[in-house]
Amino acid sequence: MVVVKIPYYMQLASINDLARLASALEVVPLPVYALRLDGEDVLAVGVNIGLERPLFCYVNGECSGEFIAYRVYMGSEEINMVNAANNPVYSYAPIIRVREMPKRIL
Repeated sequence: MVVVKIPYYMQLASINDLARLASALEVVPLPVYALRLDGEDVLAVGVNIGLERPLFCYVNGECSGEFIAYRVYMGSEEINMVNAANNPVYSYAPIIRVREMPKRIL
């Protein structure tokens, strides 16, 4: 029998932290999930760091695009929500809109 464990949720300080986690620390950007958590709109990234339960890092905020575009230019980060991944200087994390989370992982 497979036991599904309730994930950990960790709130991040800003969208910059979420974009950095999804794009800068991975070779292939992680998907970002747009969903409602406890009645608020959030953007979240699922992280696998070897815990017994999944870890979702999130920030409060609405989704205004299809991708989070991330790059570091001249020592500063640039983060935008965009509708197309058409500029090769950016790393693009796709945004997946989740209508309803499965009851077992809320």
